[in-house]
Order: sequence, then structure tokens, then C-alpha cells
Amino acid sequence: MSKILDEHLIEKTESPKRGKYFFSLLLLFVIGFIIATFIAWHEVESIIVSGPLMSIVGIILAVLAKRKRDNPSFFIGLIPLSLSVFWFMAIENLNLSPNDCSFILPLSLSIAFLVVLVLGGKVFLEQSD
Repeated sequence: MSKILDEHLIEKTESPKRGKYFFSLLLLFVIGFIIATFIAWHEVESIIVSGPLMSIVGIILAVLAKRKRDNPSFFIGLIPLSLSVFWFMAIENLNLSPNDCSFILPLSLSIAFLVVLVLGGKVFLEQSD
């Protein structure tokens, strides 16, 4: 009985390989967010591709972060999905044209990018400790 209880008190460490994949995915995610934001400023219709793509990568990141109990990374992963759902509903319900979204949509991506950058930087700094 004491062996069972002792096993739950011992912290399980993740394999270095799994941590390396997680942070590689996080870095890829942040770089992808940077690229998607800059492209959206030049061509707002690029969100048709970048939105779903970043949402998929974000969901994968969120699932891995949830397993690691890494709350900042979990929220980072959900940002693209939240933005995609919000803008899809706004564009459909308000009948917005690409011209209507040419400023406000890239602006919202830029603000979200700053949040991703701050939270991602926090996660990377905590990992380097």
C-alpha cells in the first residue's frame, strides 16, 4: 500500500525528446503566427488558408500543453481557433467584404500576436531556467 502512495508523490519528469518536440512546435507556432499576421496586412484574404492551418497547429499545441500542465502554452494554442471562429461568425453575420476587413482583421491579428509573443516568451524563459 505504501508503495502505491509513494508512486503518486514522486513527480514524473517528461522525456527530453518530448520536451524538445513541444518547444519546437511552440517555436513553429510563433513563427507561423508572425508570418500569418504580416501576410494578412498585405492580403487580408490569406486568412482563408492561414486561419485553419494555424488553428490546427494551435489545437495540437494546446493538447500537448494540457498534458504538460502548461497553462500559458494551452491558452496560446487556443488563440488562433478563437480568432478563426470569431472572424468567421463576424464576416458571415455582418456580411463583411474583404475591403471591410482590410484594417480591423490584421489589427486584431497583430494584437493577438503581441499576446502570443509575450506568453511564448514567458514559456521559453521558464524553460531556460
